[in-house]
Amino acid sequence: FGSAAEMSEQLWGVLREIHSLRLSREQPQPSTLFAPTSALLDSSLGRIPDLEHWLDGEPRPLLASGLPRPGQVPLGLPVPFPDAADPGAALLGVPTDSGPRRLIEQLHAFPRPSAEIRLRTCRAYLELGERDAAAQELAVAVELIGSAAPYDWRLSWHRALLRLADGAVADARQEFDEVYSALPGEYAPKLALGYCAEHLGDHGAAKRFYDAVWQRNRSQGSAAFGLARLRLAAGDRGGAVDILGGVPKVSRHYDAARIAIVRVLSGRLGRAEGGAALPTAEDLAEVRTRLPRLYLDEGRESGPARDRLTAESLEVTLDWAERQSRSDQLPDRARSGRWSSWGRPRRRGGGHLPAVAGGEPSPEKGPLPIVFGEWEDESALRAELEQTLRRLARQADSPGALGTLIDRANAIRPMTRV
Repeated sequence: FGSAAEMSEQLWGVLREIHSLRLSREQPQPSTLFAPTSALLDSSLGRIPDLEHWLDGEPRPLLASGLPRPGQVPLGLPVPFPDAADPGAALLGVPTDSGPRRLIEQLHAFPRPSAEIRLRTCRAYLELGERDAAAQELAVAVELIGSAAPYDWRLSWHRALLRLADGAVADARQEFDEVYSALPGEYAPKLALGYCAEHLGDHGAAKRFYDAVWQRNRSQGSAAFGLARLRLAAGDRGGAVDILGGVPKVSRHYDAARIAIVRVLSGRLGRAEGGAALPTAEDLAEVRTRLPRLYLDEGRESGPARDRLTAESLEVTLDWAERQSRSDQLPDRARSGRWSSWGRPRRRGGGHLPAVAGGEPSPEKGPLPIVFGEWEDESALRAELEQTLRRLARQADSPGALGTLIDRANAIRPMTRV
């Protein structure tokens, strides 16, 4: 530690973490060493699927976990504040909307030797994917820091970023562990170590690091998404939803968490024995409630993003219906397209929801209104999905994409009856 004050700050951070873990109560405190970031350690779960989701040839894709690739992680981690004693600190404190290439030109024009300028340039090169140039900037920073370099955690942090850019996650983990040893009270090294452990399959360690951040500060969306991925890997759909549901509205990751909840509830989850685990009727009913409340398309009630998320959910709903029809072996009902007792969701305590005499669902509590909409039969569900896919076709940017989406809509289209 550079001073007793620095040591005291880390000790207070550790104490807040211990209290939050023991008492299950948040103990948030802004960091004085790392800037908050709007980036999220998630590659897909909290995002609306793009059109490639329907164009890649996979008719029933599994829900991707959203674990970022190592090369994506440096841009998703918190950024160290510059050392106030560095000559370049004042320049780095000025907000800029320059892209990384232009920023590098501006920083190279700085007239004085500055380790912090070099570290910022290193990150800019990583943003461009120019790993060798980033390594050169880091080497210059090491020279400028001189004899204090072995004790400067910022250098270990940036070496870890370079290791991630190389895909050497185990090596990055060792460097991040050096930072954690120097800064045991900070969020950032725990998030980084949680990712490394998760990527390497050490889910126990990943959970400990993510949980240490999450229990202390629920606004840390990257920790929530990390824990949710671990729950999904264990086949615990409900656990993942519970974690994501804990992200507060004040968090900059709130909207992404709400999107992720809908995708988890309606997603096909992979199973160790192969195949896909489909949602329950209750899961799909909750999707129907949550999806209209999402803030999408700049707050509009309809738009391209909402159409894509709706299409994804409807496709899984149709899978659910078809699987129920096959498993219950009701050929007469299945051929007619009508829904029977197999379509009625069960209560959480057991038993089907009410039906009228003769086994048909009651009009006000029929199967599909509870599951996902106002349809009375499979044909109505198919018609709605067909129309949604046709709206997706309007988003196509090439004749090939347009044709593929139209073909998918035609394949879903209900059979015309005479």
